[in-house]
Amino acid sequence: MNIFKDTNFFRLFSQFILSFLCGVLIITILQKEVSAESSTLSVIDHGLLTIQADNLELKYIISEFEAEHSLKFTGFSKFMDNKITLSYTGSIMDVILKLLKLLEIKNYAYTFNEEQLIHVTVLPSSIYKTTKKKPLESVNETTKKRDTNKFNSTTVLIQKVLPDSQGEMVQLEVNDYIIAYNGHKIPNAGRLIDYVKKYKVEESISIVVVRDERTLEFTLRGGLIGVQIITIPMDFEILESYYRDLGI
Repeated sequence: MNIFKDTNFFRLFSQFILSFLCGVLIITILQKEVSAESSTLSVIDHGLLTIQADNLELKYIISEFEAEHSLKFTGFSKFMDNKITLSYTGSIMDVILKLLKLLEIKNYAYTFNEEQLIHVTVLPSSIYKTTKKKPLESVNETTKKRDTNKFNSTTVLIQKVLPDSQGEMVQLEVNDYIIAYNGHKIPNAGRLIDYVKKYKVEESISIVVVRDERTLEFTLRGGLIGVQIITIPMDFEILESYYRDLGI
């Protein structure tokens, strides 16, 4: 009789231990699932934002941006399942810029309500594509025998794209001609610098370059572009034909 009682006790005790272990396992699994959606963004002093993501799907990060910072994201559908690993502290725009770089998104636009960022949009890599034209030529690309009197206009040529800059982010290239900045013609390097100084980093601006006989428009934020430039003489008629196509 004692043996029966002992056996029954151990059977009940074993069932209890098994149930307890199953409960612990279920709780652990649930905690992992919850942690996948847990907070990854935290605001610290001076309005800086810290992001901590370890192999986290983008959709959870965007969801938190939308819920906690009233941001809207458009054009990110195909990136939602991408795994993000990022530990970084900076402004909201800097954090988003890091995410865009990780996702290899080259062209995007910001929308602001006064100075507050409210919308981030993924754009096509190029907006304007003109018909094939005679290529822009500088005096340096012509022979001495060619008549240089036709080079009675000027524009800006990119000599270097700086690393980790906006220019690198949108894939501006050496030997791109910058012909327009936010709807303004760019006749020389000084004019471009003046326009760049007028726009705040919170503002969204456009830049148009000529590459391989076509125009490409990219969206940047105000502030430094991150390129080294020079002013070079250009064929007036060809340059004006690009301006006409752009409506400026």
